[in-house]
Amino acid sequence: MADKSNAGLTKTLISVLKGLMSDGSLALGSRLPPERELAERFGVHRSSLRQALKALETIGVLTQRVGDGTYLTSDAASILGAPLEFMITTFVPPSMP
Repeated sequence: MADKSNAGLTKTLISVLKGLMSDGSLALGSRLPPERELAERFGVHRSSLRQALKALETIGVLTQRVGDGTYLTSDAASILGAPLEFMITTFVPPSMP
């Protein structure tokens, strides 16, 4: 399973979240699919997925509840509508070799 860079994976997750919100599949406050399912969907290792999810949590798009799951925040729509290139390059750590 080939891993993508963290910034690339985060951008992909942002695109997917925007699409799911715009087509009504994912409402603000909704729970995301489990990490295992998301990792398989994107063809990445769970550790890389966790780093991308953590970056999105840092900028306020997601909230992670231990033992309960990952949720889209009520502020996600406004945050995802903002220019994200600055936030992604600022908050996403470089991928590990």
